[in-house]
Amino acid sequence: MLHIKYCRNDARIVINDQKILPPAVNLGADEVPGEHPGTFRKYFDGRVYVIKGQELALKLGNAQAANVVLVGAFSKLLPRDKRRLVEERPYGPSPEEGPRTEHQGLR
Repeated sequence: MLHIKYCRNDARIVINDQKILPPAVNLGADEVPGEHPGTFRKYFDGRVYVIKGQELALKLGNAQAANVVLVGAFSKLLPRDKRRLVEERPYGPSPEEGPRTEHQGLR
């Protein structure tokens, strides 16, 4: 969530559905944070993909491979043509856009 301001306006977001609570929540010193998929959907309508990463990794035999599952899901969103991949720059803001500041908010 901290780096959401660096996403392009047309970004596609792949999120693991696994919830990992901060230690303060587990100790009862803080409340459960808000729903991340909902926050992402607010800014990236129709381009947020929630993946059952840990569940799929467990089915494949290793729960620690959840990130590999997410990378595989993300790779399905990339253009197949390498030239198109470089030309479209599907990652990060363009040099002209620059990173968003807290004052600009999300576009």
